[in-house]
Amino acid sequence: LLPALADVTGLLDRYLEKANTEYENGNLENAYKYINQAMSLSKNEENNSNVLYFAQTIYTKRLEKIKKDSSYINLVEIQANLEQYPEIQNATIKKLVAQIQAQQQLDEEKAKKAEADAIKAEQKKQFTQQMQLLQEQSKAQQQQTKAQQEQARIQQEQAKLQQQQSQETVKTYQELKETLTTGLGEVVKSNNKNAEATGKSVKSVIIV
Repeated sequence: LLPALADVTGLLDRYLEKANTEYENGNLENAYKYINQAMSLSKNEENNSNVLYFAQTIYTKRLEKIKKDSSYINLVEIQANLEQYPEIQNATIKKLVAQIQAQQQLDEEKAKKAEADAIKAEQKKQFTQQMQLLQEQSKAQQQQTKAQQEQARIQQEQAKLQQQQSQETVKTYQELKETLTTGLGEVVKSNNKNAEATGKSVKSVIIV
């Protein structure tokens, strides 16, 4: 048992040393991994205050990073390890977990609101575009109706002009006809007078 205990102690020391080295080098993720391995070995140890203190330090730093980066997916893993090693939790860690959870809820609400606002904005944009399209179609239809009305007016004027021209043609024809008829009548009448005068002269000559 003693050799086995010595092996465990030696392995625990190595994990603590690696965790400390990674922590000092700023590699928080690796330090977190090694301190968890150390915690698994020291769980049944009576004197594990050094491991526990260092674990609390690393957990606190990692929670602070999660809060700063809003990397909420990493909180799930930490909470699972805190359930496995509840002795790690202290007032600072509990406070950080509660703050991150509240921050996560607030961010999710903001994200939902932003999504809803984006949907409303898109719907408003589509509605505005549809209204503009309808207005353009209405304007085009009004212009088309106006053009048709103008064309109808021109056609009416042309028809009226043609009617006037036809009436003037008929009137001119009637006037010409009357002129010709009157003129012809005058010619005939004149011819008749001349014929009568000639007849009288002839008759007088014969009598003589």
